[in-house]
Amino acid sequence: MADYNVQVDWAGKDGLDDSLQAKIISGGDFNTEFQEISTRINERASLNGDLSESFSCNLLTATTVDINGGAIDGATLGTNSAITDARVDNLKLDGNTVSSTDVNGDINLAPNGTGNVVCSSKITNVTDPTADQDAATKAYADDSQEVLQRLVFIPTSYPQQSITDQNNWVWGTALSRQFTPIASDSVIKVSWNLQIETGNGNYFGYYVQGGYNTTGTGAFDTILFDRGDKCFEQRISPQEFSCWLNSWGTTAKYIGLQFKAYDANFRALVHSDFVQPYMVIEEYKNAKTTVQTS
Repeated sequence: MADYNVQVDWAGKDGLDDSLQAKIISGGDFNTEFQEISTRINERASLNGDLSESFSCNLLTATTVDINGGAIDGATLGTNSAITDARVDNLKLDGNTVSSTDVNGDINLAPNGTGNVVCSSKITNVTDPTADQDAATKAYADDSQEVLQRLVFIPTSYPQQSITDQNNWVWGTALSRQFTPIASDSVIKVSWNLQIETGNGNYFGYYVQGGYNTTGTGAFDTILFDRGDKCFEQRISPQEFSCWLNSWGTTAKYIGLQFKAYDANFRALVHSDFVQPYMVIEEYKNAKTTVQTS
């Protein structure tokens, strides 16, 4: 669309002498000028023309705009005045909030390839995790890992107590301790380290279990580990056993070891054969750590 240009030299006519023929304005002059004006107006027509029309300009300023199709390329948004509400697919950007508009819609940050999601400031108000790969707050991690109390038990003597029955378990009284949780909803970790060696060089056979009950004698109420394989050796290398269990409330329990002979030929195992066994019981909860030793 060409720009409108004046066709008749109206100003030039003003400078001519009145006696000259060229100063006379004719109907043809008006026709020429109005024809040019009409042509340029028709070329531009209306900006609300039909879908087949195209419009090009270097600068468009509009009070309001409603774009219902096409593409916006190579442009910046909000340079002179901020956009107050932007919608892209299922995402909404409004103020300082990026939200999803679909029901229960996720917001996914998915870098390409090996790219990372980088945050230069703190991430706050994270809800407590429910799955293994969920993020957690510092407070949640601290609360989950802090030790409420710890009992470290290293026996100083091992009274002789023969295993005389291959069918019944014998409670290792010298290798047990009473433990009372502080909190009813804590988590308990029990760890044993056990090394066995015969004093007379003879072979022996035995089974060993770790567990707890309320009396410190007799069978376990709950078994935490079971070395069910029989041993026919002069020396068992150090072995570690550990387990996690939900708290049994604040009721005291005796945690320890019990033994059973393999058969009638192996009923002479005594506690003096144990070399530096120890047991560690830890209660995890949001509290300050205290350490018991015995």
